[in-house]
Amino acid sequence: MTEVIKKLAEQDKRWRLAAYNISGDKDLSNDLVQDMYLKIYEYGYTEIKASLIYKIIKNLFIDHCNAIKTSPFELVEGLQCTEVNYGADDKEQRVLDSFNKLDWRQKELIEESYTKSLRDIQKDFPLIHYAYAYRQINEGMKSIFGPDYKKSYKNTRNKRA
Repeated sequence: MTEVIKKLAEQDKRWRLAAYNISGDKDLSNDLVQDMYLKIYEYGYTEIKASLIYKIIKNLFIDHCNAIKTSPFELVEGLQCTEVNYGADDKEQRVLDSFNKLDWRQKELIEESYTKSLRDIQKDFPLIHYAYAYRQINEGMKSIFGPDYKKSYKNTRNKRA
């Protein structure tokens, strides 16, 4: 159980940023994250996904608003959205369509590779060797970006400085 909390604590900044984006208040976001840790411990989760964390934080925020009898919209009334265009442009839509055509294994490995290293993927999925994961991710990215692979896919995380 404490391993789950330790894993969550490694991404503490991420959870606090998510809570801040939901609440718009730094102090409230810190409280929401602390309550999230308590909920995880209280319910005894053994495996955690980011979507569950976001849902818990959002529900804690709604509970907070209900407790003070304020609408969540009233609480964050002063916040303004800086991003107006939420839709994908043509190039982004082609990338999304290509991603959706991939084999489910490649999709999962690509999604996992954004938050984990290849060795972490191997630890989490013991039947997958990191070399296999590397090949599947590269093949998937090449089929997504096509001939523009080297120009469009800028994964600098794997390159040495």
